[in-house]
Amino acid sequence: MITWLMLLGVCVCLTTFFIGLTAYSAYQKQAIGGLIIVCVAGLVLTAITAFFYYHALTHL
Repeated sequence: MITWLMLLGVCVCLTTFFIGLTAYSAYQKQAIGGLIIVCVAGLVLTAITAFFYYHALTHL
């Protein structure tokens, strides 16, 4: 369970960082195509990790 909690924290932190970086890059009128893909992938990984974390909580 601790492993899933740590992975969830890492996913949330990295996804938040890349969403902020994408917003800043869009504000600066820079290319954001690759960053959007990374953000979507981060959101998907966060959702998957959260699912497994909550699944582990129910089996304690």
